[in-house]
Amino acid sequence: MPNSCRRSGIDVVWATVFSSWQSLTLLPVLVGTGCVDAHGLPPLDGHRLGSESATSAPRTREPRQSKPSDETAARDWYNSGVSLIQHDKVSEAVEAFESALLFQPSFVQAHYALAILRVRQKDRTRAMQGFRTVLRLDPDFLDAYNNLGALLAENGQLQEATEQFLNVLRRDQAHVQARVNLSLALSRQKDFEGAIILLQDGVRLDPKRAELYVFLGEQQQQAERFVDAFESFRKALGLNSKVAGAHRGIGAVWLAQGKRTEAKAEFRAELDSYPHDGRTYYWLGRIAAQEGKDDQAAIDLEQAVRLQPNDAQAHAELGRSYQRLRRFPEAEKSFETALRLDPQMEQALYGLARLLRARGEIEKSGSHLVKAEKLQRARNEAGRAPALNAQGIELLKENKLDPAALTFREALSADPTFAVAAHNLALALGRSGKMMEAIEAFRTAIRLNPTFAAAHQGLGALLRKAGDPLAEEELQKAQLLKQVVPQPVDTSVER
Repeated sequence: MPNSCRRSGIDVVWATVFSSWQSLTLLPVLVGTGCVDAHGLPPLDGHRLGSESATSAPRTREPRQSKPSDETAARDWYNSGVSLIQHDKVSEAVEAFESALLFQPSFVQAHYALAILRVRQKDRTRAMQGFRTVLRLDPDFLDAYNNLGALLAENGQLQEATEQFLNVLRRDQAHVQARVNLSLALSRQKDFEGAIILLQDGVRLDPKRAELYVFLGEQQQQAERFVDAFESFRKALGLNSKVAGAHRGIGAVWLAQGKRTEAKAEFRAELDSYPHDGRTYYWLGRIAAQEGKDDQAAIDLEQAVRLQPNDAQAHAELGRSYQRLRRFPEAEKSFETALRLDPQMEQALYGLARLLRARGEIEKSGSHLVKAEKLQRARNEAGRAPALNAQGIELLKENKLDPAALTFREALSADPTFAVAAHNLALALGRSGKMMEAIEAFRTAIRLNPTFAAAHQGLGALLRKAGDPLAEEELQKAQLLKQVVPQPVDTSVER
């Protein structure tokens, strides 16, 4: 059974307006509790460090011979690490937790705390290794699944990230943070409505948690449900007048409606509480540019990229401001940075092409224009995919299996991210007796949308026919997904 005290650990959450996967924000609360008695360790007594001072460490790192002494030393080192975290001494805390593990290698809470600190040190590789170690020692440590999923999602490994969030929900469907993170996975796939439904479930489970309303408002904003987004942000502020992102969200809603004065007031209110919020400076820079104040726009956008150096959109917008100010070398550098972060950013490609052409570098300029036009054509082509999918469905209903498969392939060619078309292709291939091709098509659908229950169901059914032991895992996953994740409606032949 899951240990309920695990849910009091540190949550790893990533969420910012329009860039929800770009940063991890730690909620640093790590306390000595009864949870520490895992795997043979005695519960902590009422003192943080026994006879030690609040910020000092135990006197030796050398492992002792007797098991009771090892347990005592491990506990003392762990408590030292907890206290050092509370005093923001991260490097010393890392050493303390490492020392605890010298005495007690299976000390789950020490491995978990060390993994959290690796996140803070931006050492994702060792952080993920640490969370995996925790899960090897304790397969019911829910926050370890959740945090590992968050790191995998940041690396773009959405399928494995989704697996980790489902590992949480399989054990506890009321785990709010896993629902939040899974909603952001849906958002990454542009399924904003699905993300909204998951977050609404989260709000029902924890109605007093202000940041949940901020996350919900951000997804409603992405779906252009501005009235709903405005209400969600207002509810967040009603619960916590200083909650991060709410004033910024309201400002973005006002700006989408062309109300720049109201938007600026909200963005400034956000900066009053969070003066290092780069995204808010981005919005202020956008407003200044719209008002023809390019000097001010450049100042705000310079702040934005200083605070959020991986925000490709802010770099591109700064490049445009520099270009209008005729600060061409700086504009070129900004566009190049935007393209390094996002090679498919058309705005940066066009901006850099214009700069190069003005400088007489016609060949380089043409190369960037070709890339931009290719992206535009691909976007236009993707618009054909739903109609092709609908044609394929009609052919499949008429049992015209080969033409249906060909049409679904054409839909996938038009939009290589269209998971529903991959699912329907698998159905057509399966009915044609092409089992191995159908299995691969279902796997493609799952890779494109890891939360697609029908694709897991179809894959599980075919694997069961093939006698593959992985079949039951896929079928169980399909049932869980149907319970916790909104599924596509009226887009494929069958569910």
